[in-house]
Amino acid sequence: MRIYKRGNIYWIEFIVDNKRYQMSTKTKDKKLAEEIAAALQADVSMHVVVKASFNEALNALSFNRSTFLLIGPNGEKVAGKVYYNPNSLTNYIATFTPLKPLRPNTEYTAELTAGIMGNLKQHLAKNYVWRFTTGN
Repeated sequence: MRIYKRGNIYWIEFIVDNKRYQMSTKTKDKKLAEEIAAALQADVSMHVVVKASFNEALNALSFNRSTFLLIGPNGEKVAGKVYYNPNSLTNYIATFTPLKPLRPNTEYTAELTAGIMGNLKQHLAKNYVWRFTTGN
């Protein structure tokens, strides 16, 4: 799997069964594109802490269970804790930690909503969604 830039947007290229696939991450943010690419991989641990990286500091109060979601089968929201460290000078990372292990061999969807704000009260331009599948 590789990440590359086409115009202003980052894309992911990967090969499955000798077929080459390309997918837009729909973001100009390289760190977010890297997180999306990492999350696409299958066999993710059932004890995963879902992470999202940003290239600038954000408003810590805008991170909560309504703006950083983990959704399981049938649209069921996973209970968990959301954390963002506003005091970091270089690593702007938000985490979602499920309260209990995720189900094995199950696809989950992570979502960052436009309710997340920067320090100047600007919102994310749109929701960012990515998926991953747990292993055994």
